[in-house]
Amino acid sequence: MYSDDQYEQLKVNVQQAMADHWEDRRARVNAREERLIALGKELNDDRPPTIGKDDRYHAPCDGYEWTWETGSHQNGTLEEHTATFMAGEFLPVSRDDLGDSNILLATSQPSAPRGSYKITYVEVEISDRLIKLLQDLTPISKGTDFKDYNTGKQISHLYVGYRCAADLVEAFIEAPKIAERKAAQEKADAEREAAANCPEGRVDIVGKIVSIKMKESMYGSVLKMLVVDDTGFKVWGTVPSSIEGCLRGDTISFSAQVTPSDDDEKFGFFKRPTKASILEGEQA
Repeated sequence: MYSDDQYEQLKVNVQQAMADHWEDRRARVNAREERLIALGKELNDDRPPTIGKDDRYHAPCDGYEWTWETGSHQNGTLEEHTATFMAGEFLPVSRDDLGDSNILLATSQPSAPRGSYKITYVEVEISDRLIKLLQDLTPISKGTDFKDYNTGKQISHLYVGYRCAADLVEAFIEAPKIAERKAAQEKADAEREAAANCPEGRVDIVGKIVSIKMKESMYGSVLKMLVVDDTGFKVWGTVPSSIEGCLRGDTISFSAQVTPSDDDEKFGFFKRPTKASILEGEQA
């Protein structure tokens, strides 16, 4: 499904995305530090706060004045506080200023941030290779393996630690599915373009059953079917009693009164079907 070159290109892309992420984080951490230092100097005769090894701010002397906010802009609970602190006391910071600049010390084994981005229903073979490929660049793991009963394959959910990496991984996983859907849509569009317009009146139809559904009406349950004629137009109507055992995919023939749809020139409705028979299928 994926070539070795595609996996390697993903690794390069994730590596670049994470480098950009850390560069942006460094810029924000530096801006945060400049803002808080300026705040301390403004309130305390040009004396900045002390920054500890853990990146937390401390009062450098007794009587150090400090201001910060609590609450949220979004729910209208924002409050500003001002207090005086003793030397060495921790200085509280506003939510917007809460930072984790110690992450800049991360090495080749990055620690996971709070929360991960979930990518669902990934084949185990793919998720295992992605974990091995990217584990030195971003936190990445998977949940418990389980069986996809539609395909019979083992799958799991994949968890990626950072949005920038998760977006690339998800796009990589989804690319073949997107290409398949695009190809299927292009094929369907081409078939529709080539399809004949739905005729009107008594028509002999030879085609394949696309779907069968039981519909409820005031007269009880009625079995309906959608048939695509060999010339491309589609019709919807009641399954003739003579072929009630028909299945989706069967090729059938019948004669019926057909009325084209007002909204779609390649679709219509049929009634009073006669001479129905299954040409290809289990009941043929």
